[in-house]
Amino acid sequence: MGSTYEYASKCGLGGVLGPLCEFPSRARSSRTEKDHHGQPKKDTNLIGHNLQRESPRSEMTDTKGGEVQIDMEAARRYLEKEGETAASVDSLPDKFFEPFIMKGIKVDRIEHGTIVCSFKVPPRLLNGGGFLHGGATATLVDLVGSAVIYTVGAPTVGVSVEINISYLDSAYPGEDVEIEAKALRVGKAVAVVSVEFRKKKTGKIIAQGRHTKYLALASKL
Repeated sequence: MGSTYEYASKCGLGGVLGPLCEFPSRARSSRTEKDHHGQPKKDTNLIGHNLQRESPRSEMTDTKGGEVQIDMEAARRYLEKEGETAASVDSLPDKFFEPFIMKGIKVDRIEHGTIVCSFKVPPRLLNGGGFLHGGATATLVDLVGSAVIYTVGAPTVGVSVEINISYLDSAYPGEDVEIEAKALRVGKAVAVVSVEFRKKKTGKIIAQGRHTKYLALASKL
C-alpha cells in the first residue's frame, strides 16, 4: 500500500483514510481486468465494502471499537510541571518576571513615537521546540510597546486593553533580533502601538503585534 496510507496509519487514521488512499489503485485495476465475456470486470471490494473492514490498531493511538481514545490527562501533564526545575521556581524573588524577560535588551534608537531595541535570543526564553517562546514575544510586545508611549509625552503607560500578535517565523538561540515599536495613536484615554520583531541579519519579520492601552485619567476628586 502507498506511503499516504502508511502515514495515515501512524496518525491513527488508517481505518478512515486507508480505503480512500487505496481506492485509486483498485479503481485502475478494475479497468484492466476482464470477465469471461471480455467485459470489464467489476471490483466489488471498493470504498463501500472497504469501509466495513476492521480498522487497524494504530501504534501511536489507542483505539477501542474503532474510536480514537483521547488521553485527557495529557492536558494535566502539559500544565502541571513538577520536578527539580519546577521546585526552583518557588525560590525566585517577587516580581521577577519582567527582568527575566527584559534582561539583555539594548535600546538602539529612541525618537518621537519610535523605539528600536535589539537582543540576542537567550536559552531561558526558548519553548519546547527550541526557539523563542511565543509568550516571551507577547511580553516584549507589552513592555516595549508600553515604553514607546512615553516618547510622545504621555505621563503614564496605562493598562493593557488588548494585545494581538501574528507569529510569522521563528528565532533561535543566539540569533540577533530587532524590535521596533511605533506609537500609532496616543490620545487622552487610549493609546495604540505596533511592535515588529525582525531578524537583524536578514530583516525577515518574525512577529507583528498591536497593543491597545487605556491611559488611566487622574481623578478630579
